[in-house]
Amino acid sequence: MGRYGVLAGWRRRLPVLLVAGLAMGSSLAVVSSARAAVTTPGGFTSLPSLQLSDTRFHSVPSTRLIDTRTVPNGALKTDATLKLRVTGLADVPTSGVHAVFLHITVANVATQGYLVAYPDGSKRPGTSSLNYQRGRIVSNSVIVEVPANGTVDVYANAGPVDVIVDISGWYAPGSAAGGFVPVTQNRLLDTRPGRSPNAGSRLSGQPIDVTIAGSGGVPTTATAAVLNVTVVNATNTQPVILWAAGDARPSTSSLNSAPGRPVAELVVVAIGPSGAISAALAGGGNADLIIDIIGYIAGGTAEPGGLQLVTQTRLLDTRLSGGPMRLGVVRAIQVGGVASVPSLADAALVTITLVQLPKPAGYVTA
Repeated sequence: MGRYGVLAGWRRRLPVLLVAGLAMGSSLAVVSSARAAVTTPGGFTSLPSLQLSDTRFHSVPSTRLIDTRTVPNGALKTDATLKLRVTGLADVPTSGVHAVFLHITVANVATQGYLVAYPDGSKRPGTSSLNYQRGRIVSNSVIVEVPANGTVDVYANAGPVDVIVDISGWYAPGSAAGGFVPVTQNRLLDTRPGRSPNAGSRLSGQPIDVTIAGSGGVPTTATAAVLNVTVVNATNTQPVILWAAGDARPSTSSLNSAPGRPVAELVVVAIGPSGAISAALAGGGNADLIIDIIGYIAGGTAEPGGLQLVTQTRLLDTRLSGGPMRLGVVRAIQVGGVASVPSLADAALVTITLVQLPKPAGYVTA
């Protein structure tokens, strides 16, 4: 089976609360342990900060940092960069912040393009954080290293496009066991013709192995890789599975391909004993796969606040039980004490996938 993660800690059993406003696609989310809900600026209901001491990851109330739809002429134009202060806001301290966990959404998209999120003052990487197409609302989670001035840049290669950025956590400095360590964003795989590095074949049901540990700033002791994975040129809709090379292929997916449009997702994948991960489609057809590395999880037994890998397990499938989510309905899903997740875990890293969608656009909050 594949391996996912929970944040080590000392709190009570961890449920996930799903609030349906129904949107599309799949997304990676960090979900904190149950506490009193609060309403943040922008009208979103979320959970208070974990307030742990000596931890690597700190959850904060999901807070909207920017919505260019509310700013006159705020949409990003072609080859434009948005500079966004991320420290000193939403329970994020003004110093001692190594990286932030952001959720970026694009709307009112006029043309095909991509966004790149990266530390202000550094060279813009030749990778993408989110790919978009005309007329589609698209979102993705990103982890971005934070420079001394507390600002991250969001670049659009084509516009105009409105950008919405929410923050849900931050990482403290250091590389303690289970902690996130950012690296210079680097492309590990691109199966499109003429691109590099290339595996020599498109993604299909046959696994492609990609070496992670021991190169690109990732030590051989790393337990997991934090990646931005993009699927393009898909022949059909298929689950895309990533797992530790050498492990049995899991039955759960990391993201889902879609013909006619790119799909990007932040993915945390356990690294196999050989230092590699495996990727494959769950069924027939093929697609091109692009993998960019963002960082890694330091090896060893996770300290409080660190990421501890567990067996990747499906917690809920409403197609099999319970029926579909309804507008405004909250559904609790037990996570703590289930599927190798410690009962005292503080937060869980989960992938939420939506299928059989209604025509109105919407969203899901966890």
